[in-house]
Amino acid sequence: MDIDKSRNKPLYKDDHTPVDIAPNGDVLFIVGPLKRRVRVYSLILKNASKPFATLLGPQFSEGQALLEHNPSEPVHLSLPEDDFDAIVTIFSILHGRNRNFNKELSSKEVLNVAITADKWCCVVPLWWAAKDWLKCDGITDSKVLWALTLTAYLLDEEKSCAIQLQPWFCTIRGRNRMTILMKLLVLMMIRWHLFESHSVLKGLASAYLWLPS
Repeated sequence: MDIDKSRNKPLYKDDHTPVDIAPNGDVLFIVGPLKRRVRVYSLILKNASKPFATLLGPQFSEGQALLEHNPSEPVHLSLPEDDFDAIVTIFSILHGRNRNFNKELSSKEVLNVAITADKWCCVVPLWWAAKDWLKCDGITDSKVLWALTLTAYLLDEEKSCAIQLQPWFCTIRGRNRMTILMKLLVLMMIRWHLFESHSVLKGLASAYLWLPS
């Protein structure tokens, strides 16, 4: 994801240190059950995501707090249900901070990013990163392939992922192929938003990919 890998450095040192994606940002998000913190610019989030634009707009108390806040101190907002690493990945991309990543993302981490991006309607800014995440060359692990397939649906990259998966799918025969087709149907249902709850989507994805919640 980062072209200049020689200049990579950790984005955060430990679970307690705030992640300053934007050191002078006006919002400090408190994310997940561990209440880990990440600082960003509200204007960038509002430009990339309609839900964030609404949440941080003047019609909500959070947006009103932004209008009234002390410039030297960020407004604190809570995202208790979100995955911290996924939020940091998305916010870093939105802020042009790709160099901060110090490792390749696993298929599970990529899926968590896709689920979070779908929830906050900020899929489009991730398209270029997704092209790298969805490379399937040489992958035979079914868990990884299913994670990448679901990621592709959530990030609107179904075509590119399907082209890469075609040689693998053509080797499947009999009942296994029917099982795969049924799972693909479930993925399509998810992408069509028949499951509106973010928590249901996350749980269903975990169940079908044999990944722990």
